[in-house]
Amino acid sequence: MLKFTLFDINQGLCDCWKVSFKDYPEVSVSCTDLHDLPYHDVLVAPGNSFGLMDGGLDRVIRDLCGGKVFQQRVFTAMQENALACIPVGQVISVFPVDKRKCSRVLYAPTMLKPAVLDGTLWHGNVFLAFAGVLSDLDLTRIDDSDFTVAVPGLGAGTGGLSYEDVAFQMQAAYRVYKDRIQYTNWTDVSELLREVFHI
Repeated sequence: MLKFTLFDINQGLCDCWKVSFKDYPEVSVSCTDLHDLPYHDVLVAPGNSFGLMDGGLDRVIRDLCGGKVFQQRVFTAMQENALACIPVGQVISVFPVDKRKCSRVLYAPTMLKPAVLDGTLWHGNVFLAFAGVLSDLDLTRIDDSDFTVAVPGLGAGTGGLSYEDVAFQMQAAYRVYKDRIQYTNWTDVSELLREVFHI
């Protein structure tokens, strides 16, 4: 069974997650710093589409997982997948050098380059990024044993999204994943675009 830990140092975001994910017992919330977070099988690393882990949380993850050597592993994984850049909604799997925090990192871009998402056409990137993470986990699981995944706040830092919006988008992506929702008519598509992407 997949078990998720949503973590962030900001109590406001943690409170919003607790409300948004209250109906999902397999999702827990930890208001803590990454350095204090215990080991998880997978750690999700948000970032930019070019894999440059040189600022914010992605830099912290890079340093904890092996520094420059880990950064090169990200570039190598991109090259092996013929990706000059990683589209938002797609992830790459990278093995850390230092495995004290996790045994695998899922690098999941939330933006093309460091930029504010709020109020732009990329407002819904958190939904797309988390949907990509969930899809990858679903496709790569090999058994039903407990498997832990640590996910930080997506889009709440450089992206500039409100805590409510981050929690809403992540919960929307999780609900689609859990309930296997498909959008088979334009009315439902329009509602999703309005609620998540604000278009």
